[in-house]
Amino acid sequence: MMHQYSLLILSSTVFCLVLCDVPLGYSNREGLSGHMGAFASLNWSDYELNLISSLHATGNYHEIMKMVKDKLVESEDLPLGERRKIENLLKKMRPPPLFKNLLDEEDTNRVRIAHGSGDLQTVLQIIDSRLRELPKNLYEVALTYLADLSPKYEPEQQDV
Repeated sequence: MMHQYSLLILSSTVFCLVLCDVPLGYSNREGLSGHMGAFASLNWSDYELNLISSLHATGNYHEIMKMVKDKLVESEDLPLGERRKIENLLKKMRPPPLFKNLLDEEDTNRVRIAHGSGDLQTVLQIIDSRLRELPKNLYEVALTYLADLSPKYEPEQQDV
């Protein structure tokens, strides 16, 4: 059951990320709608958005956090309310340390290649295999973190 749960979480987390490099009319700017659009108020270049997409797919959340913090420093004209919203989100989204070394260099390269070609299944398999190698307590920490960041969909209310 835990395996199915982990694949469901990973697939919902990675699904949108893999699309970022698929040239089927997808714009990397569409990724800015994630996390309720909180980061859309920052001035991102296409290069930066592509880099974030790749870092996200490889679980390099710490590097993404660093990029966002650097972008906040550069964004002197950002309204205070927007700045506070992003700062609070960064605190809430702080990744567990286990993600710093989840993938080795070979796995990272394999994920980047699969991500770039839109191969979601390979991305999920690589990440899932690494997660399964973690001790049970860290595995559960990783799944909880990913679940908390995954989009939540409420069933539509039907009129009775």
